[in-house]
Amino acid sequence: MLLPFLGHTQSLPVLTLEEAIEIALKENYGIKIAQQNNEIAAYQVYKGNAGYSPTITYNANFGTVFNYVDQSFFDGRSINRFGRQVNPGTNVALLWTVYDGQLRKYVLDQLRGQEQQAGLQKQVVIQNTMAQLMTLY
Repeated sequence: MLLPFLGHTQSLPVLTLEEAIEIALKENYGIKIAQQNNEIAAYQVYKGNAGYSPTITYNANFGTVFNYVDQSFFDGRSINRFGRQVNPGTNVALLWTVYDGQLRKYVLDQLRGQEQQAGLQKQVVIQNTMAQLMTLY
C-alpha cells in the first residue's frame, strides 16, 4: 500500500550559507532593533540637544469667574446680579544660558559617546547572530 506514495516525493531546495546570512541580516529582529537604536542615537547628536540653542517657552491661560449676587436689604430693596469676569493671559519667555562651565561641551561629548556605543552594540548583535547562524548551519 505504501509503494504508490514513494514515487511522488520531492526534495526541498538546499539553503546555502550565503542565503542564510542574507536572510538573517534582513529578517532578524535583534539586528533590526540594534539598527534602530543606532539611528536614534545618531539623531540625538546635535548642539541644540546639548544646550547650545536658546529655549523659547510660550504659555497661555484663560480664566473665567462667575458671580451671582442676591441681596435683600431691610428697607425692601433687593439686588439680583449675574457677573462674569474673563482673565486671558499669555507669556513668552526666552532662556539662553551664556556660560555654564563647559557643561554643554561635556553633554555633546556624552551624546557622541552614546552614538559610538550604539554602533558598537549593533556590531556585536550582528556578529553574535552570524556566529550562531554559522554554528547551527
